[in-house]
Amino acid sequence: PPEELCRLVDEAHARGMRVVIDGVYNHANSESPLTKIAFEYWYYKDNPDGKDLDWGPKFNYAHYDEKYKVFPARKYVIESIQFWIEKFHIDGIRFDATRAIKDFNVMRELTDAAFAKINGMKPFITIAEHVSEDPTITGRPNEGPMNAAWHDSFGKLLQAIITCHEREGHQPGNLDELETMSDPSKNGYKEGTRTINYITSHDHDREMRMLGEEAKIFDDCAFRRCKLGAAILLTVPGIPMLWMGTEFGFAKEKSLDPRPLDWNLLKNQSNQDLLNITKALAHIRRNNPALRTDNFQVVLKDKERLLFGYKRWDGGGNVVLVVANIKDQPSGEFVIEKVGLEDGKWKDAIHGNEIKVEGGVLKDTLGASEVKIFIKQA
Repeated sequence: PPEELCRLVDEAHARGMRVVIDGVYNHANSESPLTKIAFEYWYYKDNPDGKDLDWGPKFNYAHYDEKYKVFPARKYVIESIQFWIEKFHIDGIRFDATRAIKDFNVMRELTDAAFAKINGMKPFITIAEHVSEDPTITGRPNEGPMNAAWHDSFGKLLQAIITCHEREGHQPGNLDELETMSDPSKNGYKEGTRTINYITSHDHDREMRMLGEEAKIFDDCAFRRCKLGAAILLTVPGIPMLWMGTEFGFAKEKSLDPRPLDWNLLKNQSNQDLLNITKALAHIRRNNPALRTDNFQVVLKDKERLLFGYKRWDGGGNVVLVVANIKDQPSGEFVIEKVGLEDGKWKDAIHGNEIKVEGGVLKDTLGASEVKIFIKQA
């Protein structure tokens, strides 16, 4: 009930967590009360979009009521958004299927209304689920109407990488694309905070199911591939998003029916290990400012062995080096040099080992599907 949702938001805020709702403002349920009151006042009589964007009565944001000098659908949605902010104290909205809204001016009107209600009192974020992508929807307030958008093409590439299979034109061994997609200066978004990066979402099966059903990758290898994906996701520029349960290997199929998480999986060592790695990666990201900048430099791109390394840094002397083995076989030795690495002791942040950089050269090896994250020790 509403009062319990209010309590949930308060408890989240008390723990330093923000709450973002999923706002469906492109269409309504066919049983919505507004459809019974005056269908054509708020919705199109006939949906102008194709079947791929037809999920129910579509809000007609262009309809203007001359008598009351108002756009009815806009007024209704704006008041709904402001109600969520005022009564439930939400911290952001993920706008569902913004391709079906289309009009950036309408979207800006909706988001402006949200920020007007916040009035600078706290951080707030607006996110577009805009698939296929258009980076120009991001960059609010000075550019597009939204703060950020789902980075769907990057998700498809990461799916290809972890499953070792082509995914909607994205190839698992395309390190050039991985470089471009990871770098805000090259992927069209300009800033990492404009992208919501993910591997899977509620629109896909979870990673572990993809690995088993589609790629026929199971057991230890499947868990290694999940760790590989998580390590890349949580160390490249952008805001990472995890589809609940993937952090410990939950593998139920996509469904509109309830799919409660199976916490009993954590009794298995492999599932617990995956969770521990994901937690460690989140901890590294949260505690190292270098991973919250847009600074990104590829320092290793071995297309034969599929080794990919990149450097992240900030202006305060924090440097993080990430090296990933895309193949599920040991890498042999790799060498990273002439990229400005400071001599001294570096720590393998995942495993706790130390490694020395001498003459600006770092040498090491990687296991099958392994990722190492090196941080300069003071």
